[in-house]
Amino acid sequence: MARGFIRGTYNTDGGVGFGVRVEADRFADAAFGWTSPAAGTVHTGYPTAQPRHVIGVEASSGKSAKAIVPDLTADVWTGTGPTTSFTAKDDDGVSHTYIITSRVGEVLHLMR
Repeated sequence: MARGFIRGTYNTDGGVGFGVRVEADRFADAAFGWTSPAAGTVHTGYPTAQPRHVIGVEASSGKSAKAIVPDLTADVWTGTGPTTSFTAKDDDGVSHTYIITSRVGEVLHLMR
C-alpha cells in the first residue's frame, strides 16, 4: 500500500521556511506541527543542512526510526505534553509506535 505525500514547511534554525515532501500521516500529527507552505515558497527540499529529527525505538522489535521535526517549537522537539512517542508506517502500511530516545539538532553544511 503506497503512502501519500504532501508538501509541508520545514523551518530552519535561522527561521527560513522551505517547502518539503512529507508523509500525509506525519503532517496530520499535531505534535510535529507541520504547516502548509505559504504562497511563493519555491524551494523543494531541505537546505544545505541535515534537518533536526527525533529518533525512536519500537519496544517489541527493537527497530529504530527517525522523524523530521519541522520547527523548534514542535511538541516532539520541546518535549511538551504527552510527546514521548511517534508512529510511523512500514512499507506494508502497518503502523508502529516508536518511543523517542533522542533528539538530533540541525546540522549545517557550509559551502566554500
